[in-house]
Amino acid sequence: MNTERRTQFFGSVRRPYPYTRYRRWVLVPILLGLVLLVSIYGPAGRNVSTRALPAYGGVFREGVLGTPLYINPVLCDFNEIDRSLCRLLFRGLLRFDEEGFPVADLAHAFTVSEDGRVYTFYLTPDIRWHDGIRVTAQDVVFTYEVIQNPDFPGNPALATAARLATVRALDLLTVEFHLSQPFAPFLDLMTVGLLPQHVYGTIPVGQLIGYLDQLPIVGTGPLQVARYDDVSLRLIPNRNANYDLPYISVLEYRFHPNAADLITAFAQGELEGLSTGVVENLEVLPNKSDVQLFASAESSLVVVLLNLNSDTVSFLQELQVRQALLHAVNRERVVNSSERGWGVVAHSPVIPQNWAHKDDIPHYEFDPVQAVRLLGDSGWQDRNGDGILDRDGVGMSLTLLTSQDATLSAYAHTIAEFWRDIGIEVEVESLPLGMLVNERLTPHTFEAALVRFSGLEGDPDPFRFWHSSQVGPGQLNYGTWDNPFADELMTRARIALDANERLGLYHQFQDIFAADLPALPISYPVFVYGVHDRVKNVQIGQLNHSSERFASFADWYIQTTNVAIPEGIGLFPN
Repeated sequence: MNTERRTQFFGSVRRPYPYTRYRRWVLVPILLGLVLLVSIYGPAGRNVSTRALPAYGGVFREGVLGTPLYINPVLCDFNEIDRSLCRLLFRGLLRFDEEGFPVADLAHAFTVSEDGRVYTFYLTPDIRWHDGIRVTAQDVVFTYEVIQNPDFPGNPALATAARLATVRALDLLTVEFHLSQPFAPFLDLMTVGLLPQHVYGTIPVGQLIGYLDQLPIVGTGPLQVARYDDVSLRLIPNRNANYDLPYISVLEYRFHPNAADLITAFAQGELEGLSTGVVENLEVLPNKSDVQLFASAESSLVVVLLNLNSDTVSFLQELQVRQALLHAVNRERVVNSSERGWGVVAHSPVIPQNWAHKDDIPHYEFDPVQAVRLLGDSGWQDRNGDGILDRDGVGMSLTLLTSQDATLSAYAHTIAEFWRDIGIEVEVESLPLGMLVNERLTPHTFEAALVRFSGLEGDPDPFRFWHSSQVGPGQLNYGTWDNPFADELMTRARIALDANERLGLYHQFQDIFAADLPALPISYPVFVYGVHDRVKNVQIGQLNHSSERFASFADWYIQTTNVAIPEGIGLFPN
């Protein structure tokens, strides 16, 4: 029989907001006291000042491009609006903290068996769905059985992960997952929002999408749907939970058909929030001085993939050539080459905010002299004076593919210019994303490709991108990197259960990656959020994903109330 290896107790469910739910009741005696003080000192009116305090009310309107597709926690992976809404409307057993660790959400504790194959979760009692019905372990079982179903219409990667385990309810508030073998990244799966069985239980899984418009949107998140039509979706606070009551009464998503329409609405004061198009349109906004900007590193990586198994560019198999290609590029200039995107220079395949990121790995700084020297040591010189390096009578040429994304296209052209400066003939080709992935990356019919890997929040497991086994159809090791030492580290880290052991393995992996340089890290993109300054106390810290931008929404406010305060009382800080 399995014994428990460790228990993680989270205590009570961690509130997403820093104040207690009694905030509004604490303000009442303070305000009453102020009224009394003013009545006492009132005759000396010149000694009384006023202070604006947060008040309840107002509507926060955020403009978004397009409309929702599937407001459903198991189907929202592929659409940014869906994902943002699901974050507000649904909750999972766990959620990610700022470093990508799974922490409490609907479950207040969990245990892991000694052999790492049995996970037991304990639901916080008396959590209710938006319609008032109590959440039970059977809702958990139902959710994961939907994802495991062969007819599941959602993300195949999500279904593959869910099928690693069987799930059963032990009692009303306890659920157990059995894995056939240890798999440390399994806890990421527990952050998926739960489905209410009483709403979806009679719907065939294969027909789930077709029924979405006919079913109510019922979750356990801090907000719930009040109104949904073709032009907007209105959210109000969840009254069936012990969340803080937000100062702002309504959060409304406004749907816009294109970026021009969106920016015009913001410029005309019709919106308070802008989650896209902020950077490239800031200078043209007539009210740009009224815009507050908030930035957070995204959980994604922009990288140049190199085909290490191509006959046409076999020189990419040489380490000195790969090192030269990275030394030749001023990545700060690359990041600044597009007005559409902000970013931070990348050195590791593990994002910097993640708990497994290692800072002190070799950095390939911009050094074109060193780049030329490395290429010369490899036999590449301009022997005929045409400005192109050659070896054995063949010039060094390279085609750099990318998608038609404006930011990536700008990056690619800037990278190409740096490579041309050291004598490499470079052609840039921008393709529709589907064509790039299906016709060039997956069949490995490319030379170099600038891509963006997204969805890197949570467990830092790099297996799917860099393990030598992941080169088949539908797999993501497009460059066909094959390093036995890296493979071993990634495999061991997947089954290791001790966090410190995994940290050491991932640090070693990053050292090997930097030394072997199978791809060229360019940048970690930055999410920029714009908020009109009529909205106060907005705080946006490090996000795993832009959908978390409303984590502190309860503390934002628009309305204020003026309170008279006699001089010298000092009840409120300046």
